Amino acid sequence: MPDGSLHQLGSDPRSDIGPIAEYLKDITKLPPEIVRPEQYRFRIRIQAQAQTFVSTADRIDAEYVFALRRIKGSVSNPTVNAPDLHRMEFNIVDQGRGRGGIFRNPINMSTLAGTSGPGHDMIWDSFYAFVPGSDINVDFTVLGALTDFIQGGDITFFVSLTGDLVRARRLADGTLQIPGVTGPK
Repeated sequence: MPDGSLHQLGSDPRSDIGPIAEYLKDITKLPPEIVRPEQYRFRIRIQAQAQTFVSTADRIDAEYVFALRRIKGSVSNPTVNAPDLHRMEFNIVDQGRGRGGIFRNPINMSTLAGTSGPGHDMIWDSFYAFVPGSDINVDFTVLGALTDFIQGGDITFFVSLTGDLVRARRLADGTLQIPGVTGPK
């Protein structure tokens, strides 16, 4: 093969599988009874410069740890509501640990939502684990006054939290055990 081919670089045409090959092997050993993806969705609606709806807390299944891995944000009718993106901040509240917001500084919606829909999501290499049975919520904060929003406008901000629910068992001494990972299956 000529110089510069993929084969000379020590890879094959599907080299994108290489970095995640071990992950794929591990994931096939985990049935939905042990781990499954989950999404929690929260929203706040502001109509005619008044808050008319805000989501309440959602409870994580008492038999699972929720490992938060991604945060997405969007807004209704982004082309019309783009000027108000920067007016909303939020923090994720971990009521199971009673620590309030998990971030030291709230996230501004303009960081996640674009003028044509969701811009990008926040992803990190690790995760934030919520304890089994805890309540998870999003605390929305309006920057400025509600009267700063478009007069007669109708805007809804959405926050989507995605991650994995991992079955856990609490031992008598309070230790959390994950079957097949930290203890017997």
